[in-house]
Amino acid sequence: MTMQLRDNCDYAILIPTSMGTRLTPPAGQPVHMSDTFMMHATSA
Repeated sequence: MTMQLRDNCDYAILIPTSMGTRLTPPAGQPVHMSDTFMMHATSA
């Protein structure tokens, strides 16, 4: 993977992020007792 930076800028800012997804049953149910799940976007 190669990053290309612009030549006509005063600053170069690189911000690493960590994103993920989490599947959880509704109403705090145990995972093994549910067949319905909600997907949440998470950030570290």
